[in-house]
Parts: sequence; C-alpha cells; structure tokens
Amino acid sequence: VGIDLGTTNTTCSVADSLPDGTAGQITPLHILQFLHPPGAQNCFGPHDVLPSVVGLGSDGTVYTGLRAKTAAPELLSQHFRIVRDIKRQLGNPSWQVLLANRTLRPRHISALLLATVKRSLDAAYPDAVIEKLVLTTPASFSSMMRQETLAAADIAGFDPRTIDLLDEPVAALLSSLIQTPSALRPTWSGKPVLVFDMGGGTLDASIISISDTSRTVEILATSRYHEFAGNDIDLELAALLLQRIRASHDYDGFLEIHPPVGTASPALQIGLGLLSVGEQVKLNLSQLLQNGPQVGGIQNKLNHFRSSPTFVVADLTLDFNVQPNPATVSLSALDLVEQLAPYMSPQGHQDRDIFVPVQQVLDRANIRLPVDIFLAGAASYFPLVRDALASYFGQTPHMLDPIYAVSHGAVLWAAMKQSETWHITETLRDSIFLKRRGHTFLEVLTHPAPIPSNIHVKVLDPEESFYFSQAAGRIRLEFFQGEAPQDPLLSLCHIEDLHLNRALGDDARLTHLAAKVDANKVFHFDLTFEDRAGALSASVSFASGGQRFFRPDNGSNPLKNLTLNGTSL
Repeated sequence: VGIDLGTTNTTCSVADSLPDGTAGQITPLHILQFLHPPGAQNCFGPHDVLPSVVGLGSDGTVYTGLRAKTAAPELLSQHFRIVRDIKRQLGNPSWQVLLANRTLRPRHISALLLATVKRSLDAAYPDAVIEKLVLTTPASFSSMMRQETLAAADIAGFDPRTIDLLDEPVAALLSSLIQTPSALRPTWSGKPVLVFDMGGGTLDASIISISDTSRTVEILATSRYHEFAGNDIDLELAALLLQRIRASHDYDGFLEIHPPVGTASPALQIGLGLLSVGEQVKLNLSQLLQNGPQVGGIQNKLNHFRSSPTFVVADLTLDFNVQPNPATVSLSALDLVEQLAPYMSPQGHQDRDIFVPVQQVLDRANIRLPVDIFLAGAASYFPLVRDALASYFGQTPHMLDPIYAVSHGAVLWAAMKQSETWHITETLRDSIFLKRRGHTFLEVLTHPAPIPSNIHVKVLDPEESFYFSQAAGRIRLEFFQGEAPQDPLLSLCHIEDLHLNRALGDDARLTHLAAKVDANKVFHFDLTFEDRAGALSASVSFASGGQRFFRPDNGSNPLKNLTLNGTSL
C-alpha cells in the first residue's frame, strides 16, 4: 500500500505482492467518504481522491471528504468546525481544537484522514494483509513532522511495524519507472535529476539519482522546508478578488454582514468562500494560459496580456452562504499574472518565490544544472510554474502524474523494499543541536552522516555540560535542526520532557550522549546524567511509540467513539 497524505488531497494506491517479491498491477484505491448532504441517498460513497478536509461537529460527528470541502460554508452554519491544510501544522505543539470534551491535535486530524483510507482498504480488500505500507512525506519535513505522521498512522489503526516513510519527490520519480523501462531512460539513469514537487501545501526540490545497474536510489540533496505552494497561489488570487469585490460599485457589504445571535459567524464562511473562488480563478486562468498563445517566460506573458487584454470572470454565487452582490467580478489576466509574477521569478518575492528551494538544492548538491527535470504535485501543472521553470533551465520539464505519481511510486518502493533488491542512500545535511540554558547550542549529531547513521557517542566535559530544572526529577530538552547554530532557518525539531526516577542534585550534568538517525530520518538519543548520587540514563526517541501519543489525552485515544462518516470509531 502507498498513501500520499497530502495537504490538499489524499490518495492511496495498492498492488498485490507477487511470489517473486515484485508488485503486481498498481491501482488507485477509491476512498469511501462524505459526498452528499446527510440523509440523502448514498451520502457516503467512493471517490478517486480524498480532499484533506475535515468537518468536526460539536456532538462528535466527523465528516471527511469531498462534501466537507465543497459545502464548508454550509457546515459552518451548522456549527461544524472545518479543518484544512492540517499537514502544515504537524509538529506545532500549540495547535489544538476541542471536540466533544476532548482535545484533538494535528496528529489526530491527520489520523481521521488516514482512518478514512483504512476503512476503504478494509472494505475493498476484506481478506488481505498489508505486508508493507509506505507513507510519503515532504522531503523537507523535520524529524518532529515525520514523528507526527507515524503517530497519525498508528492512531488510525495501521500496524506501525509495516510502515516506512518515503520522501514525496523520491516516490514521484519512482513512479516514472512504471511507465518507462530502464532501456528507454538511458539519458538520466544514474545521473542527477531535479524533482520539483509542488503540492497544495508544501514545495520540495530534490536532486535524485536512480541507478538501474546498482539498484540504488541516491538522494543527493533536498531543499529546506518551504511553505509557498498551490494553496498560497489561491490565497494571492483571493486577496486580489477581495480588493475588487470591495471596490465594485455594486458592493452591498455582504462580506461584513453580521449573523443573528446564536448562529455561526460568517467570517470563516466568507473566508472559505473566497478561497474556493480563488481556486476557481486559478483554474480558469490556467485554462486561459494553456489554450492561449504559448509564449515563454513571465515577462513575455505580461507583455502579451498588455497588448491583448483578456478577462477571467469569477462567479461569486456558488461559494458563499449569503447572496453576494456583485454576483460576478471580472479580473484581467494581466492583473492576475502580475499578482503572481513575483513568486514565479528568482528573487522576485524575498524568500518565498518558487526558486528559493531550487537554488538551495542545487547548491547543496554542488551542481549547476541537472541532467533532467521532473515536475510532481498538482500545483506544478499550473502553467506559470511550469513555464517559469522551463525558462529558468532552458529545457522542458517532464510532467509526472499530478494525482497518483506519489502514491504509485510509494507502492513500487514498498515492493522494492520487501524484495530487498533496491536501497536508498542519503546523507544527513543538517546537524542536531541541543539548547543549553545560558550557553551556546550544543551539537549532538553532526552532518554529514549517512541515513540511517551509525551511533555517534559524545563524551561531554564540564564546560560542555549544562544545567537543568531538577524539580521532581523532570528535565526539558529542546532539540534544533539546521546547518549551524547561526543558521537563520534553524528550527525546533523536538521537545522532550524527561521524567527521571529521582531528582538530580545541584551538581548534576550531562556526561554522555549517543545519537543516531534511522531510515525514516527520525532521531534517537541515549543520555547519561551524573551527580553525587550516581548516574541516571534516559532515552529520547523522535519515533512512533504506540500509547505515548495518547498520553497528553489522559491515556486514551481521543478519537474513540467519534462518528466518522456515519460509523463509530
């Protein structure tokens, strides 16, 4: 099984495990989800993709799927909470939502999406056993985000012993092997290629080499975490749309209408409506760019629309829970392209343009130009993105399946992993640092190191050790990930509250530390503390560990007894 747990959409692909260890025909799973209004005939049914949108009812009713997305304003008026883009919040300790007297965190919302997929697998293959599940993540996901992804799968009911994580760009590139036999890809086999993976919520760039001879997938470099992606294009267009609505002579103030007492605020309804219309404007603009003159480069497109004015009409009547006036807004293609142009140009919009991760990965791999370019993720199909990359590199990128490339490639890797005929090689590009109170950051795992790594042992002298709050034997450790302590992108990757079996003395210090990173790029540490009373050992693992993920919720699974798409969990 391969699952692409996307920010915008989730897909799943499956294949039979053949006797020779290879995968049989790879097919998409139709995912059972919320399609029609409650009470309607067949309100739950199969669809090829699962929109990663969750509707949370105050009574514990949960809806996932297409209608939770398209009818979001209507559900909000019925006191549902609508959660989108939860993938961006994985690892955020401050994000939470209360539902039926229980606290749900990003891992739980993700688990609801994965539980929807699991039910569909169980229904489609009632007698099958999952031998290997490959769950994909952005290449730039931190250890904490990977930990939370594993936790979500565990909570959803998948056997954690069967799960491997795989970077989305690698999965996408592997999918090309399904259609292209090795004899037909001599131009890039064993050579560095760029995979530009732009989905709804994240943007990754990776330099990857696949060798048929050695049966090795080598990840030469990955970019840093970069949030500008397809949903942000929708936001930019929605912002422009908002300006034009308010500037219209027909505007009647529907955006500021206050609801009767006791009903849901329209703010979220209006916001979701604007996002929905922004997405539709993007699709209409995409169609216009696709069918219009094929001119190269953003500047050429701007010049074209200056000389040949063209308009996109946004229909506002379909996506708001109030009657809008004006009912339609006309936007010039020139204005739309000008709004997006800074994000499609090198150094066009500070650190948010699409070329930031591209330049990062080229620098990290120490190459000037890749042999070939592959585009993955639905947002990479947007003509402005595709054209900007083609102009930048002077070659036409190969387009991978925008919907199923990642989940298909994940299934293929599951079979490769099971047969033990292929392997991935990668080098850790960031170090791990431990925050010390009153001292500089302590480097506890040094790059470069192979992934998975050997155990690195560090013996600390009194100058390197640091001091803790010793109340009741509790110690808080904060780990950061980055190239150096001065790295502007240094980020918190894990917080661990250790509970020792006794309080440490005033002379306590950290004396030994053993560190490693596993194949899922999750970090593990063994620590030894010493004081006058002797030594104390403790372990910190950024990995999935069953009930430890339920611990903040008083030892129980907070999803238990919720109703997901009509059936109790």
